[in-house]
Amino acid sequence: MVVDEQPYMPVRRASMPLVSHSLPHISEDAEKPRKETPYSRSPALRVSHKLAERKRRKEMKCLFDELRDSLPVEKNMKTSKWEILSKAVEYISLLKRRDYDMETEINKLRREINIIKRERSSFVSS
Repeated sequence: MVVDEQPYMPVRRASMPLVSHSLPHISEDAEKPRKETPYSRSPALRVSHKLAERKRRKEMKCLFDELRDSLPVEKNMKTSKWEILSKAVEYISLLKRRDYDMETEINKLRREINIIKRERSSFVSS
């Protein structure tokens, strides 16, 4: 017998807020019709959302700047996010190829060392 295992989902009651914020919950009259537009939120929630979004954009900008600075590109040139990501993918591919080539070279040198050791030991023993 196969049982569909679904992840545990807590029951959401109508009185429970869907999103938690740092602002206290502002109760609304149940008799007021609720608009379903994004701007039906209270002004305090809109401000909170704007601040959170501004913080998120700032953090993303810092991460893109850090990624751009890690790439071998001209630092003074203004680079779009698309260019930064495509250059990062290209650079990671290059690094993977270099890593593979170095591993291949290391293995080749190890084989050569083993051959030389065997030749030396056979030369000494003769």
